Amino acid sequence: MKFQILTRYTAFYADPNDPGTDVKNEEKAEIPQEFVLHQNYPNPFNPTTTISYELPTSGQVIIKIYDLTGRLVKVIANATQPAGAHSAQWDGTDFRGTPVAAGIYIYRIEFVGANGKKMVQSKKMSLVK
Repeated sequence: MKFQILTRYTAFYADPNDPGTDVKNEEKAEIPQEFVLHQNYPNPFNPTTTISYELPTSGQVIIKIYDLTGRLVKVIANATQPAGAHSAQWDGTDFRGTPVAAGIYIYRIEFVGANGKKMVQSKKMSLVK
């Protein structure tokens, strides 16, 4: 019980009132320490994909999709969001709702934290038809 080792022969219960268990640290671990943009999934995708990211503080989030020529295809998020893990979906359409051509696209997230610090990350994704 003290070391909380779980095997197929043993099990344990973490009692939040027991001073020997560290349930409070597990709750704190849910808020990420840094800004992270994950690879979309599935990739390649058709017809939709999910873009996941983690925010260390609350702040403004803008997620934009670009084609390989650098032309803006769509903005899929533009909102203030709290700290923690988030995700956004792209359905493979442009601003008008028209399906885009198969190919490689870039997704870019711009995050301005509560402290005013701006962070930007980009990744590639493939749309197949």
